[in-house]
Order: sequence, then C-alpha cells, then structure tokens
Amino acid sequence: MATFLGPGNFLEVTKLLPLLAAPGSGKSTPAFHIVAPSIPGFGFSEGTKKKGFGLAQYAETCHKLMRKLGYEKYVTQGGDWGSMITRTMGKLYSESCVASHINLPRGMKPSFFSNPILAIQHFLTPYSETEKKGLGRTQWFLQQGSGYRVLQGTKPQTLGYALADSPVGLLAWIYEKLHDWTDNYEWTPEEILTWVSIYIGSRPQGSLRLNESTMKQRTRPLMVSIVP
Repeated sequence: MATFLGPGNFLEVTKLLPLLAAPGSGKSTPAFHIVAPSIPGFGFSEGTKKKGFGLAQYAETCHKLMRKLGYEKYVTQGGDWGSMITRTMGKLYSESCVASHINLPRGMKPSFFSNPILAIQHFLTPYSETEKKGLGRTQWFLQQGSGYRVLQGTKPQTLGYALADSPVGLLAWIYEKLHDWTDNYEWTPEEILTWVSIYIGSRPQGSLRLNESTMKQRTRPLMVSIVP
C-alpha cells in the first residue's frame, strides 16, 4: 500500500507501477500488487465528518481497506503525512503490516537529558557534506516553505473556502508545492492540470484538515537506514 498526501495523489505511483508490478525476469526480483488509495478527504475519497479524525483513524481505514481487498499481510510506503500513517499502521497492526518504507524521516538533535551519550557523540562528530546539504534544505523549508502548515494547522476551514471558490487560487496553491518539493522535476501542463483537477472535483477543504487533527498526536520512535 502506498499513501500520499496533499497536494499529492494516487497518480504519484503510476510511473513506478511497471517497476514494482513486473520488475524483471530474474527469480530473485519480487513483484508486487500495488494499492494506492486516496485517504479520506484526499483525491476522490469522501472527507471526514467529525473532528479528531487523526493518524489512528486514517491507519484503521487503510488497514481495513487492505483486509477487505483480501490482503492478510502487506507492506506500506508513505510520504509526507503518509509516512506518519504508515508508521501508525505498523504500530497498531503489526500482525498484518510486516514492513514499511517512508520517504520523510524526521529527527531532532539528541538531548543531554534524554540520551547524554548520543548527545556527546552528536556534538563531537562533524556533519558530512550530504548531511550539511540535507540540513540546509530543512532550514530553508522551515524558514521559507512551511507557511502552509500554520494555516492548515490552525484555520483549515477558512483556507478551504477560499481554495474551493477559486480554481486559480487552488492552482497557485498546489503548483507552488509541486515546484518547490520535486527537485527540479519538469512538470508538463497536462500533469499540473490533472493534479489540480482532482482536487477541484473533490472539494479541497477535506484535505486541509489533517494537519489540525494530527499535529498534537505522537508517533513511535523510528530507526532510519539511509540507502545510497
């Protein structure tokens, strides 16, 4: 199962389908069934009706979908809030969710109070060039690219009315993220209009409430492996 969050959608997986569903003729290369749902409030899925529909509820919805489709065991992939949903599925439904892959690991500097040995190690070990670039990108995002989180985390309904009323406003809102978050990917006009059309046709208000519902929820600790 692959989960995607706004302004993403199920179209993100289409270019990966040939690689995952039929990766090659070698016996050691596995093939997968791919389920890429629109979670509640996103894409073509109906929005939530009650406050407090957070990570546990999204995870439950995705888990029940996989079981209803006949998958007793599955692996998950998630980006953005999808990474949080993926982690929550692994925590709550470990008997079914046997492995997870995320592309949004988050980490904080170790504290001298919670882990003094690791904090000393972090203080004495210089960052690699790759880590410096990643830290710089993170700082750029926090300083210049994260204003949307404040809006969606505090006044999502107000923003939702504006985006639902103005297709041009919705286009600007989504295209800004597509431009800033995709490492110079060359978007075609057809791709951009398709992505925006999905949200126009499904009422964008529902996709804006997830931040408000989940910002105060915690997830379990995560061990991260970096694969070159």
